Amino acid sequence: MGRFQKQWALRVLGIGCLLLLLFYFFSNYKMARVSGDSMAPIIQNNELVVIQKNQLPHRYDLVAFEHEGLLIVKRVIGVPGDSYARSGNRLLLGASGSYYDFSYTFTLTQETARELPVGGILQPGEYFVVGDAIMHSIDSREFGMVTSEALRGVVLNFF
Repeated sequence: MGRFQKQWALRVLGIGCLLLLLFYFFSNYKMARVSGDSMAPIIQNNELVVIQKNQLPHRYDLVAFEHEGLLIVKRVIGVPGDSYARSGNRLLLGASGSYYDFSYTFTLTQETARELPVGGILQPGEYFVVGDAIMHSIDSREFGMVTSEALRGVVLNFF
């Protein structure tokens, strides 16, 4: 094999490896630009994030999900198995007997409160999500639980 053929073969091999790497990245990850201040100060308006597709979240992970045709990023507070109790438009969300022992109280919109039973447990595939800038966030307090069908993945990095 001549020198020219070796160089050509190395270039083809390099391009093939690059294409394989790009295919892997885009089949498992997605980049998205965040619009809005609901996740400040962690994510600022117009920042890029990397989303690991088809990854189920854990408590306190940032997740991306579809809601009314938009891709939204919020923090997971309630996960399947957590208990909740509602009184009027106040929701007490808690977990015990696990690594995390906590309770949070949230004020729900009247519409979300009407749709939620007085008490229960988050079912498999149900998540309660909240924005970090809670005063500027539209989240589960307004639109209810996020289902695993709506989840697009876990947010990994910020640029």
